[in-house]
Formats: sequence, C-alpha cells, structure tokens
Amino acid sequence: MKTTRIIVFVLVILMFLLTACSLYSPTGNTVVTDDSCKALESSPAKDNCYAENLKCSKVENGILRDSCVAELAKAKKDIEVCNLIQSSTTKGYCQQLLAIEFNDESQCLKISDEHWQDTCLYNLGLNNNNENYCLLIFNEKPRRECLSKVALATEKEEVCELLDYDTREDCLFELAKKTTDANLCDKMSKSVNSSSCRLKLAKLTGDDKICAGIKISVIKEECTRFFLGR
Repeated sequence: MKTTRIIVFVLVILMFLLTACSLYSPTGNTVVTDDSCKALESSPAKDNCYAENLKCSKVENGILRDSCVAELAKAKKDIEVCNLIQSSTTKGYCQQLLAIEFNDESQCLKISDEHWQDTCLYNLGLNNNNENYCLLIFNEKPRRECLSKVALATEKEEVCELLDYDTREDCLFELAKKTTDANLCDKMSKSVNSSSCRLKLAKLTGDDKICAGIKISVIKEECTRFFLGR
C-alpha cells in the first residue's frame, strides 16, 4: 500500500511539471527565444534566427539588419520604422511598401531613391487606374508602361494621347482591339497605321464594314479579298 502511494505521488508531481512547462511554452518546440538564437554557433545562423523573429537590433550583418527592419515596418504598418534603415536603397524599398499599403502619394514623393519612388507611383497608378500618378514617374519607360496600362484598363482614349508618337499609336491600336471601335484607328497620325489598324480589326471581329474606312487602296483591297475568300 505504501509503495502504491509513493508511485501515485510521483505521477502527480510529474503531471504538475508537464503542465507548468506547457504554460510557459504554449506552442511547444516551435517557440524560438532570444536564448535559442544566441546558442547557435555561427554568426550567420544567429543573424538569420534573429531576423526571422524580427529581433532586428540583434542582427550584426548590416544588409540583413536593414532587410529585417523593412519587414518589421511592414508587420507594424509603421512607415517611420523605415527611417532606422541605413541603406538608402533598402529604405526606399521599405517606404514604397508602406506608401502602397496606405495608398499615399505624398509618401511616394518623399522617397529619395529614384527607382523606388518610380515603382511606388507606378503601383499607385495601376492600383487606382489613375494616369495622374503615372505622369509623376521620372523615368520614361515605366511612365509609358503605366500610362498604357491605365489607358487600356479605363478604356480612355485621352490617356493614350499623353504618350509619345510610337507608344501612342500602339496604345490606340490595343484600345481599338479591346473595344472593337474602329474609330480609334482613325485617331492615328499616319494613314498607313490607321489603315493597318482597320484591316487587323476587321479580320479580328469578322466585320467587313470596317474595310470601308480604310484610306490606303492596297490595304483596302486586301481587306475586301479577305472577306470574299471566306
């Protein structure tokens, strides 16, 4: 009987200890503490451990620490945290993440890194289908691309008109295809472009009436033959 009581007592103590452990670590072994990161032997391993747990101040590698702070700012949704970043490029990346999150043009314009400011305005332009953001983009290539995509998304011919010659013609053609509006072909600057646009649109839609508006005779004849041969 005495032996039985001792066994029961020991079991109760063990159950108590196990319960106490679970209270301090509710997720079991998945919890990563500062001490467990510190126990790692190599500096890169420690840095990665701290970065994964957003303990950025403990990360020794400058590049990784900056990346960690950017993720911390994103997690906290606090753009001011980006100011703790040393690299101007990573800081710009961080700022554009939050500016897009808040849909805030003024925050985009505060970014000193040219690439990330352009990226920020580009994304605002597409997210809001607003050409005014695109027009603020410094570099020509992303500005053209932004305007073209907004024009197509909004089906606004006037946005195509904001583009330079070649890109404008392409924009009007893509818009004509999307809307099947042959009148947009007639907005093109050169007769050869507008005629080719009508020919392609006629073939695409199967509408032979579009051929009538073609100005260049050889292209008009090709359009007519296409439908006669069907």
